[in-house]
Order: sequence, then structure tokens, then C-alpha cells
Amino acid sequence: MQYRGVFLVFFLSQFLLGCLGEGFKSSDSIDSGSGDESGNPSLTLGIESYSNNCMMCHGVIGSSNKRNSSVSSIQGAIQSVPQMSFLSTLSSNEINAIELALRDEVQTPPFYISSPAENENVSSSFVITGNCIQGSTINLAGSFGEQTFSCSGSFSFLVSSNQSGQRSFSITQELGGAIEVLNRSVNYIVGFGLSETVTSELAGMCSQEGEDVSHSPVRRLSKAQYINSLKPFVRNWAGFYGLAKPNFDSIPDDVVTDSISTYLRYTRANVDISFEHILAYHNVATALVDFVTLTATDVRFIYANNVENISNLNCWFYNNTGEACSDALIVSLGRRFFSRPLTSAELLEAEAVYDAETEQVEGVRSLIYYFMMSPEFLFQLEVESTPVNDILNLTQYELANKISLQLTNSIADNHMLGLARDGLLTSSLEISQAVDYLINTYPQEVRDTYWEFVSEWLGKTKYEEFPYSNKLNGMVSSLFDINTEGGLVREGMKEDLRNMFEHYTFNSAGSFSDVLTNNNSFITEPLVANIHGVNVWDRNPASIISYAPNSKKGFLTSSALITQGGSSNNPFHMGGTVYKHVLCKQFGDTPAPEDLDPGEPSGNLTTTRDHFASLTPNGSSCMNCHSQINPLGFSFEEFDFLGRKRNGFERFFDESGNYIDQLQVDSTASVNLSDQDIGIDGALDLIDKIDQSKEAHVCFAKQYFRFSQARLDTEKDSCTIQRAFEVSKNGSILDIMKAIVSDPNFAKRRIEE
Repeated sequence: MQYRGVFLVFFLSQFLLGCLGEGFKSSDSIDSGSGDESGNPSLTLGIESYSNNCMMCHGVIGSSNKRNSSVSSIQGAIQSVPQMSFLSTLSSNEINAIELALRDEVQTPPFYISSPAENENVSSSFVITGNCIQGSTINLAGSFGEQTFSCSGSFSFLVSSNQSGQRSFSITQELGGAIEVLNRSVNYIVGFGLSETVTSELAGMCSQEGEDVSHSPVRRLSKAQYINSLKPFVRNWAGFYGLAKPNFDSIPDDVVTDSISTYLRYTRANVDISFEHILAYHNVATALVDFVTLTATDVRFIYANNVENISNLNCWFYNNTGEACSDALIVSLGRRFFSRPLTSAELLEAEAVYDAETEQVEGVRSLIYYFMMSPEFLFQLEVESTPVNDILNLTQYELANKISLQLTNSIADNHMLGLARDGLLTSSLEISQAVDYLINTYPQEVRDTYWEFVSEWLGKTKYEEFPYSNKLNGMVSSLFDINTEGGLVREGMKEDLRNMFEHYTFNSAGSFSDVLTNNNSFITEPLVANIHGVNVWDRNPASIISYAPNSKKGFLTSSALITQGGSSNNPFHMGGTVYKHVLCKQFGDTPAPEDLDPGEPSGNLTTTRDHFASLTPNGSSCMNCHSQINPLGFSFEEFDFLGRKRNGFERFFDESGNYIDQLQVDSTASVNLSDQDIGIDGALDLIDKIDQSKEAHVCFAKQYFRFSQARLDTEKDSCTIQRAFEVSKNGSILDIMKAIVSDPNFAKRRIEE
């Protein structure tokens, strides 16, 4: 089927040039194309035309295997090579421009930074743009983090930082072993919305007169959203996923740079789009249309999930290939893939795709491939309305899709599209009812998406296996076999944390205070239940199991957070988690040394607290950060390395895992909460003080905002976050989630900063 190769080249040009419709600006995308710095229109046209039509087969223009090709040779290849026949639509001007761009004497456009200027004043969020050589490897590094990508002609980065004063960043270009580095200094003028050290009452945080919406780039579907959105189109999803798993695995993972000195970002905020993405999408689409047999059973499944009125398509089952029947099919599938009705132009284009095939089944396959490779499906465009002062008010269809993607990691279904068609996503009540519909209709998808948020927020997306050692094996041998059961224990700990959040969010209308301070066990793995001396939870919301009094308190004392995999605790890690993830506090540009390995105490018996304190002595530069991290982490020394409450003593073992002695632990500390130094006596006391200070409550609202909007917050978002916090005072976690998605600003998008 020749259409696939033609479509792939067409969509490559759509992606890499950023031709995605009104409202898609250069700062919305990484690797959006541009011309040469000289502004020569012919050379610019040649570079762009080559990138769109020739690069996939002949390589990047600087090292193309068609350098110095003449106009006549290019024209002859188009006429004689079947795979190039689709290029017959190129104008003579475009072919002449390609020939010019392929000449050896034409130099590749130079490597430069166009903005910001040297020593320019910038806000906490700003855009770095410039030009690079196609095919080169670009690395951007600064206090805001680091990322690497393959250049297609230009670069555009939206970056954020919490640092004031002069800072620098560098951009490195590498091509064929040659390395070029550009450095630039900027002056940060930071006003980062909610102060990261907030007061308990947030006085004056939100000014109604200054309420605004921050810039949101156009985003592609995350990997999870892309996969989930395809499920309604395949009857035997398990069979297809197993067959196409290598293709799904080839989709680049969504990753973001994170460190103690950067603000917490969520992977769905990654807007990178690369050739690897497009090729993987092509391979998945090809596999899907080949897998779907389009028998009556397959077709009925597709229609039942994706067609609003299936009776309109009965003609398809009776081999009626008339135009009315095919149009009904195109309209229905297009509406589902694009999450809105097709425009007249889109309908004509889709009809041409369908009509190009002589057999009806192949026409449907072509349609599915066409829709799967369309930017309107692969991107969350949100560009349909007319911007006012660079702000777009989302259409009802765009809002339906945004809510669906937020809660289920999938595009809007027929019910949500029906609500959009009827204008029933306007009031907070209507949106709340839509949220309830999604929770009740897609309980697993909603919970999976919520766990994506919780696990990334708390830094628990990956769990290290217990490293085998004779010492650790001896220490746990009475509880589980570290070789054969260690993995089950780690997964059981993670499942306990997930069950806790899901119970208080979806089963019991619990508040954030409930997940922070409860004394209940949600352990379903017998090995983990045995470690803590509790019964296995049967998942019945009405029969919750409690720990012994004063032995546990909420998610911060769960084994999932405390257990790091070794034979001792890590106060640095635990303190950093509370400081950054739970309190939303932030450091400047003084990250911990990367080569610092806390290790374990050796020689004379030393408590874990004393060992870690010795690594960051008073007066050292380390204490710029650790004076705040360490006290939080030391409070958790009242728990052992498996998350069990100690009896006041830390037990010590020899290298074979045999008990040798114990020392008294000290879990007291002085911590700063709400700008006040407060004395605490252990983790349980700390958690009570955190709950009373409300810092964690504001942080939770902020973190869910960042997840829902897939970007960092700025001062312009303070009103939205404050409204969510106000709900949290007397409301449930679900109320906070609803407050975010029903907030008026959730239905807006700023296309320029």
C-alpha cells in the first residue's frame, strides 16, 4: 500500500516544520524548522524542501548522498523512480532551490543563539531560540537542567528557573566529531508565583485584578496517552499489544531532568518531538491496520466504541460502497480521532484517502492510518478559537479532550464529545459531573493516571531491587528470601502506597490530611504484611486494617518511601523528599556533589544519623542545603530500613547478618515550617506539624496543577492554585482535582509569553 510511505513523508514535514495550525508558535516546539540566518528565500526554501521531501532517504543536507545533484538529475529521478513519484507536485522553483542547497559551495547556516541576548533580563520562564546544523547533536545545559536532541535546523526551548541574579547556560553542537560551544549570560528576575515557602494563610497570594494565564506549549500526546487512545480501535487489544510491543517500546520514553535544585516537573510536560517518535508512530499505525482484519466483528467493535449513531453505518455491513455510506464512516472515525467534527477541508482530504483504494476494506485501513498519523490526533493542539491578547479560550471539544486526557490518559470518548457538542461543559457542576462519569466509566484508567501523578510526585516511578549481600540476606532471612522474594516485597510496598491514595481519593472521599496522617495499612502482599505484623487487606473499603497505635502515620511512613533497598536508612533522601516534593521548597544552584556516596557506617558502631551528619559537617558549604534537609530526614530515624517502628534503638549486624549490638537513636530535630523554627520529636510529630502548617496542603494543590497543566506554575497561576487550596481546607482530594479542572483558567491557553 503505497499510501503509507507517502503519508509518512507528508507527516514528517508537518511535524518537523511545526505546520500545525494557528496558535502553534516557534516556542511551542523543539526543533521547529527555520531558514538560514541570511534570510535568502531561495536557500531557505531549498533547505526546507529538502528536509520535507528528501532527508528521510538521503540523509541530512550537510552530508547528503545527493550533494551537487543537478536540476535535471533531480527531475529525472522524480520521473523514473517509483518511490519518488509523489514529488511530482514540487514546483520548478522548489527543485531549483533544492539544487542550490545541495551545492558544496553553499555553507550550512551558522550555529547561533538568537534569543535571549547577552545579559538580557529574563523572567523565571523564558524561551531560548537559535539556529543549528541539521543532523547535529545539540546539548543545552544550565541551572534549569540539561537536555539533548538531534537538530533539524533550529532550536526553541522553554526553560524555567527559580534563581535570581546573573546565570549562564551553554549550548553545544556536535557534528562529525566537530564540537562548537556557545555560552550566554542572562539576568533572572524571578517572581515564581506561589512563594515556595508559603504562609499558612497565603495572605495576599492571589490578586483578582492581576489574574492571568501562563504560557502553555502545544504538546504531543504522552506515551501513555498515545497507547491508551488506541485501545478503542482494536477489539483484541492484548493480542495486538503483544504483537506490536517492539513498536510501542520504540516510542521514546517521556523524561524530564530533575535534581534537588530544580522544580519538580512531570514527564507529560516533555514536549520533545523527534524522528524516532514519528517513525515509531508510523510503525504502530502500520501494525495496527495490518492486525485489524476488518471482519464484521472487528468493524462492529470499532463502531461500537467510536461511532455516535451506529445505525448510520448499517450500510457498511451490507456492502454498500456509496458515497453517503463512506462519508458517514469518515465523519464518525474522524470525529473520534480528532476529538471534534472534521472541517470541510479535512473531510475532502479524508475522502481522497479512502477513494484512492479500490477495495472498501483497504479504504478503511488507509483511513485509520491517515487519522493515526495526523497531528490533530498526535498533538493536543488547542488552536481552534481566535486568540485575544495571545489567550485562547478552549472550545467545548478541546475542553472535553483536555479533561479526558487529564483523568484517563486517553482522548475524549463519544459521551464526552456529546457533552461538548451540546455545550454541557460550561459550569463547574457540569464539569464535576463529567469527571464523575469518567471515574465511573473508566475506573482502571483513572486510577492508573492518578498513580502516574502520585508516583512521579513522590519520586517512586522506579523501585530498586534489594541488592544481594550476605549481611542484608541474614538481616531479612526470617522474613523473606531476598533472592526469590525480594521483588515481591518491593512491589508489595509500592502497592500499599498506591492503595492508600486510591482508597482516600476514590473510595472514601478522604482529604489530603487523611493520606498524610492515617494509621491504616493497605498491604495486599502477605510478605509485606508479615514484615509489619498486620493482616492482609482484602481491598474491601469497609474493612480497613489499622496498625498498632503510634506506629505509623500516613504515606510518609510507608515502607515505599522509607525503604531504599539497602540495609540502612538514607536520611538525605528522605529529608529531600519531604523538603522538595511534600513542602515544595526549593534550593538555588548549590546541588549536592554527584560523587557523594553516603555508604554505610564502618569501623566503630555509629548510628545512621551520626554517620550522615559527619558527611555534612557544620560550617561546610554542604550545610547551605543540608541544614534544612538533614533535620527532616533525621526525624525518620524512629523507623528501621524496612519502615518498622523502632523501640528506640538501632540494631547492628555483622557482615553475615548476625545481630551484634544496638545504639539509642535520636529522632528529635528543629525544622522550619511556615517560616517558624519548630522542635519535633520524631517523624510522627513532624507529620502532625506539617499537617497543621498547611504547607503540604498548598504543595499538593500546586503539584496536581503542574501535573494537570503539564508545565510549571508561575505567578500568573497563583489564583488557580489558591482556589484549589481553599477547597482542600474542608474538601476531599477528589474535590481538589475537580477544582483544578473546573477552574476557569483550565479552559484557557496562552500561546505566547
